Amino acid sequence: MLGANQTKTVDMSGKMIVLVGNAGGLDIALNGKTVGPIGPHGEIRLVNLTPNGAQISRRKSDKEIPDSSSSTVPGENH
Repeated sequence: MLGANQTKTVDMSGKMIVLVGNAGGLDIALNGKTVGPIGPHGEIRLVNLTPNGAQISRRKSDKEIPDSSSSTVPGENH
């Protein structure tokens, strides 16, 4: 989890799924380029990141939350 004005850098070679609890409060960059608007403030989004790009979708149910076998952003802050 990130607090206000915190950043997280992650090295990845495959797919990463990020569950965003406040889409309007987060900016994501992939390979140095901003992904774009994730969603409005207060909205929940799933962001699927690959080396080739990002796909942003609404979370429709708890079934869409990544399980422990999926790659997610670690909880450590840098």
